[in-house]
Amino acid sequence: MQFTEAVDVQELPVSEYATRLASSTIGSATDSAPMWRALGLLDGDLDLNAIGMQAVNDSPAFYDPTSKTILVVDDLKSYPHLQHFAIHRALTAALLDQQFTWGSRVNGAAAPVALAIRSTIDGDALSIANNLATDDAPDLLASELTAFTAAHPVSATPSPYLAAVAARPGVAMRPTITSIGNDAAALATLEQATPSSDAVLDIATTPSTTPAAAGSQGMMFWYYVLAGRIDDGQAWAAATRWTADSTATSAGSTTQCVESTITTADSEGALILLAALQSWASLAPPETSTTVAPIDTNKISVKACDPGPAWAPPAAAKVPMAFGGAGVERALVAAAVEAGNGTAVDGACLVKAARARGGALIMPSDESPVVTTGWQPPFVAANLDLAPGCVPATG
Repeated sequence: MQFTEAVDVQELPVSEYATRLASSTIGSATDSAPMWRALGLLDGDLDLNAIGMQAVNDSPAFYDPTSKTILVVDDLKSYPHLQHFAIHRALTAALLDQQFTWGSRVNGAAAPVALAIRSTIDGDALSIANNLATDDAPDLLASELTAFTAAHPVSATPSPYLAAVAARPGVAMRPTITSIGNDAAALATLEQATPSSDAVLDIATTPSTTPAAAGSQGMMFWYYVLAGRIDDGQAWAAATRWTADSTATSAGSTTQCVESTITTADSEGALILLAALQSWASLAPPETSTTVAPIDTNKISVKACDPGPAWAPPAAAKVPMAFGGAGVERALVAAAVEAGNGTAVDGACLVKAARARGGALIMPSDESPVVTTGWQPPFVAANLDLAPGCVPATG
């Protein structure tokens, strides 16, 4: 690929940069704050600067598709290897926008569709940046990342969900994109596609071809809702049963409330998701008046009310594993393909077998990092032996 035009690069002080980073992803959805608070995804005011400051250490440079500009924290040049990594990532996103116009496809898309597109593009950008980093003193990159993080201390973010979406959407898709990196046609097909929803991030699911409805929030949204209060593994197992949702915020006499109907593919999935939602609801603050109830065999009703921006939780919010099991499950499939010297592996078969074995998402080191130097998830090592049973028979 070749750039069709130059890309401007602008340095900004860290506080201004943080707000721009968060606004680039979240800005058009700021009216969703009451819904986010009602469901436990946001504490207090929607503070874009605080969310962006939490995201800076994972994303000290980024490509803004609205302005077609790369923005950079002004002191990043003091960390040259980290600067190389961050600029390579941002330049890749810019190049892919020039080639596949992903920025215009994200603009105005339903939330789960926008996240799916960003995840694919950033997954490629992270893959490129990490590949180039292997020849650019990876040990120094790791130490610079530590030093940069120490130089930019932050307090707890008001929304781990929004900070992750702003800073690291590509960590879930990166293993798959890295594994097909030499197949330009397959990459182009993946990056030109506009998925129907973010269910494409679940490698064990065949996503619906029906586009997500305007009010849909998506599979990852409900993972983060659940994982804000209950075990990450249970939250991921339940969220992957999502097939659709219809979510709206209604204004009451004194507050705004959220009503959502979540659909699963079958009654078994509904029971798994219902149990998780009931556990989640039992931990909800009384101020949210949260209720969960089955509607029919594959639909569940969730209702909750905004406690208001002045309300503060009695304890620090639980920080979920970034994007649940999407990244580590894709890493398992990629590792199986590599171990078989390129032999085709049925990814859905392998991941479903690993899930049936249990024990997913119990190790903090299974969380997909932005920089992958030395990352070897225990989940992959524990389940790679399942791969031979998921190699399709030939001729």
